[in-house]
Amino acid sequence: MPRIFPQIDFDHFYESNYSFMAIISRAGCGKTIILNHLVERHLATEENSKKNDTLLFLTAREIFEDQINYTTVEERIKAKIGLDVRTDLVAFFTQHHQQKGSKFIIIIDGFSEITAHNDVKVAMFDKLINLICTIGDSTGVKLMFAMRSNMWNRFFDRIRGMSFVLGRWFPGICFDIKDQSNIPPLALEEIDEILLKIDPQKTNCLTTEVKSQLKYPSYIQWYYLLKGEFPHFDTTSDLIFYEIIDRFIVQKVFESTYATEKVAFCKKLSSLIRGQKSAPKSAVLHDLATFKNAYKELLADGILMEEKKEEDDGFTEEHVRFVQPHVFEYFLFLDLYHRANKKMDNHFFEQIYKQYTSNTSRFQLLQWSAKFATMKGDEVALQALLSLSLSNYEKKSLIHFITEYLNYSNHSKQLAYHFPFEKIHKVVYNQLAPLDFIDSHYIETISSLIEVPAKRSQTFRYLTILAIYNSLSLQPNELIKNIAEIEKLNFNTSNLAFPTLRLLNDIYQHLLGNRGSDEDLLLKIEEFKQLKLNFNTVKNYILNDLDMLNLALIMIHQSIHQAKEIPRTINAISTYLTDFLMNESTFSAYFLSVINFTDFKKETENNNISSKIKSKLHLKTAHNSTQFSKSLYLLSKAYRNLKKSNYNRAIIYAEKSLELFQRNKLKLIEIALYDLLDELYELTGNKEKRNNCLYLKMKYFKQQQVSPLLFREDFK
Repeated sequence: MPRIFPQIDFDHFYESNYSFMAIISRAGCGKTIILNHLVERHLATEENSKKNDTLLFLTAREIFEDQINYTTVEERIKAKIGLDVRTDLVAFFTQHHQQKGSKFIIIIDGFSEITAHNDVKVAMFDKLINLICTIGDSTGVKLMFAMRSNMWNRFFDRIRGMSFVLGRWFPGICFDIKDQSNIPPLALEEIDEILLKIDPQKTNCLTTEVKSQLKYPSYIQWYYLLKGEFPHFDTTSDLIFYEIIDRFIVQKVFESTYATEKVAFCKKLSSLIRGQKSAPKSAVLHDLATFKNAYKELLADGILMEEKKEEDDGFTEEHVRFVQPHVFEYFLFLDLYHRANKKMDNHFFEQIYKQYTSNTSRFQLLQWSAKFATMKGDEVALQALLSLSLSNYEKKSLIHFITEYLNYSNHSKQLAYHFPFEKIHKVVYNQLAPLDFIDSHYIETISSLIEVPAKRSQTFRYLTILAIYNSLSLQPNELIKNIAEIEKLNFNTSNLAFPTLRLLNDIYQHLLGNRGSDEDLLLKIEEFKQLKLNFNTVKNYILNDLDMLNLALIMIHQSIHQAKEIPRTINAISTYLTDFLMNESTFSAYFLSVINFTDFKKETENNNISSKIKSKLHLKTAHNSTQFSKSLYLLSKAYRNLKKSNYNRAIIYAEKSLELFQRNKLKLIEIALYDLLDELYELTGNKEKRNNCLYLKMKYFKQQQVSPLLFREDFK
């Protein structure tokens, strides 16, 4: 895909009085591709002034190496185009330009192939400078070449004091003096265009954050290779980028020449940089003597770069840094890992947490740790990692990252034969907040876990959670798929208080608008509401997480089937689970938020809820609440203000809640919010917004495979 800026640069350079232009960047940024596109575009031009131009595309080896029989670059070029050796090259094409308007464009690529030979490099710079001086101010000859940033730095040092040469140089509109590059990273629009060509069906699968990390053409190449190997694996975390970095390091470091020296030097440099962006070159001078060749290759391959920095005393000092922060963080992790004798325990993670608290590298170090621990099947390390006092976002992102890497590694056959899947599942599930449907990664995490080998009981849990989400989202087509997968699993649920499959099937039938119901199921639910269901002596019986998932399904079932019966259902839950609701578990927080929401939604206060539960509800939000639970508390504030006739405040809370539930596609609650806002807009006389609410609700029923019978009075 041709980029826009090189075409603008070249057109300006072509028409200007500048003699030479260099395409400069680190390795893997597409210098050769840019030159090729410019040549193709120039050859295809219909402009009369350019049709007769002469283009000579050369490699650096062709004119700078093995020049036994040629004393100057000019003579080598004349030999290439068949010009008589006695002819003055520049004078010939200058005259040609004056007579016919055509130009001679020399393009040189492949300088990186001769960077290892110092004697050749010195001679090459001299010959290149001589060529530029020979061209001088001729308007008939143009010189273009591509160089890596580290080589350009050396070349620029040679011409820094040559005002004539510097005056003939066109740096380009995107030249960045700090990075010594005039090739900017790919823009998101360019990345989208490339991804569309790679896989038209999956362009929107990657998040904007992940796409922005694919800003260098070499990373796009790795992405293309990964998609070729695993076409059906899609990721919504930044796992794909970590895998690209991993493969890049393996190729450029671990599987290259001087691999041992490169790893040792990178680890040493990363430890020196800690908390900084670079390290003084003087700090690694001793190591450079030992790792001379390794260091040169690290520079040439775009892993390291040198830059000059002005110190506080006014003097300029040369610094060394990693080109990519993620490569630096990889080697920093590797250094910390080896210092800890390859043992990732509580002490290891606590040290990272404390030492890098305000450092942007901290979370990346934790992600590299998660990747290594998952690959090794080290459930102890994963448990220690997820037990850190992380922010809600960090913990959820790490869990999502771990599950996607587990899924990817299983697909790519990277895991050992005796990989402890069961133990890893247990660690992740215990750290995963239940039913947190407001978390953008929650459903993606559950979907990844389903793809990884697990015990039937664990897979049953994951499928039930997905079914709850699809019930709340009013997606019967997805729900029936969940039901089919659960049936295929053939998991024994006879020990549960309620039959999960029968609950799901009845919800599915109601979503389709079928009036018939499972009478035995309804009878059992009625017994539950009448407190006649025997939960193994009720108070002494400890409900497991599967029972909790079924209670969540009963709430959804009643909301769809008999909304007026929800208060009795809440009474039963609060009676059966009084002691359980007093603990600090996330399931307890979930049901407290549901109780709080339904209590404020009713017109009269529920006097059957125990005083202990009411006192806990007065805390507004329970400890350890998930984002979903907190969103229900927010919604309850809308109903509370409605009761108090604070209509404008109620509208504010309702609209905020609507935005949350819309974004996460929780349609059952969204439709309830339309009804609430309809009432509030009527009370405040806002007919326009009231009509809009009605329109959005009717539009949804028209577009989705859901029966309009859900749109009925007793739903409110």
